[in-house]
Amino acid sequence: MTSHDQVFLNSVVDETIILRDKALRYFEGTPRAFEIDERKKRKAGRKAQDALDKKKEHVRVSNP
Repeated sequence: MTSHDQVFLNSVVDETIILRDKALRYFEGTPRAFEIDERKKRKAGRKAQDALDKKKEHVRVSNP
């Protein structure tokens, strides 16, 4: 089923397929759950990158 009505889709589907950048991504859940999951992944990625940057800066400062 294809629709732009998020409320409708969230109430009737339990699996989601997202077409983005010429690739299909399968997700077990509603479009809303997919969005939440994606936000969590981005936040975790930023957090990991920030920790890595901090570690690199510490190593750079410690070893000039």
